[in-house]
Amino acid sequence: MDSSSSARRIAAIKNAPVDADRSNQFREGREADGLSRSARPNASDRGKARRAPRGIREDILTTGEVCIYNAWWRQAVKRAGNSGSVEYDVKSGEGERLPAIEVVAPARLTTPCIFASPHSGRRYPPELLRMSRLDRHALRQSEDSYVDLLFEPAPAYGAPLLRALFPRAWVDVNRSRDELDQRMFADPLPTTADTRSNRVRAGLGVIPRIVADGQDIYDRKLRFFEARRRLVDCYDPYHEALAGLVAAARAKFGCAVIIDCHSMPSAGGAPFREGDRQIDFVLGDRFGASCAPA
Repeated sequence: MDSSSSARRIAAIKNAPVDADRSNQFREGREADGLSRSARPNASDRGKARRAPRGIREDILTTGEVCIYNAWWRQAVKRAGNSGSVEYDVKSGEGERLPAIEVVAPARLTTPCIFASPHSGRRYPPELLRMSRLDRHALRQSEDSYVDLLFEPAPAYGAPLLRALFPRAWVDVNRSRDELDQRMFADPLPTTADTRSNRVRAGLGVIPRIVADGQDIYDRKLRFFEARRRLVDCYDPYHEALAGLVAAARAKFGCAVIIDCHSMPSAGGAPFREGDRQIDFVLGDRFGASCAPA
């Protein structure tokens, strides 16, 4: 996908009609722990998307169509040529609606491989820039810059591409949803929050406290509702889209292979000795659950 076609696709999404009254049909799910996901619409409310195979959400991915899907679960469908693009919308601090993720579907699914780029998002919400003590350049130290562009050809070879468009400094989708750092918040976190994981202690929870070089991101304490809004707007759509892609691959091929795309320093850093060459591929088996141990 070249830059001009990407621009046209984003423009089409921004201009697509959405029924403003539909947002009133759905209420946000609220559980006692405060970490629950928002309520889903009934199947009859899912609109115009074509029927998906059993077990696959109809509004996750429909090849050949563009589906708008925002935090209030409103959707509109537009034709988009031979490949499909799904974008989930969030609101920036200025009230502008910005896409949170993009799924680019192949014209025909020919492989169980799924390419995902969780840390290459570079659409920095004005709200983040206002509340951060760092400038945009410093915030980008946590970004796997342009990795998503390296894997843009994947759909041409029959594999879907999922990419987060928001920055890692805003939400890190490669964390557990409840990995929250109490040191960052002015109010108490839910008792279900995992405040003691090694990643949280290092300042790298689902809402990061620091950037890659150890500098604090924020100039003030956050409120929990701010974190929860980010989880609903960004984290949940990313993982629902990934789950939908996995379900589609398993339905067709009996398995799914997620290729998580990152950039890494070429040498040094734990767990390697300074000067050692780092590994190029990390094979994950979900602690022996998804394949035979290496």
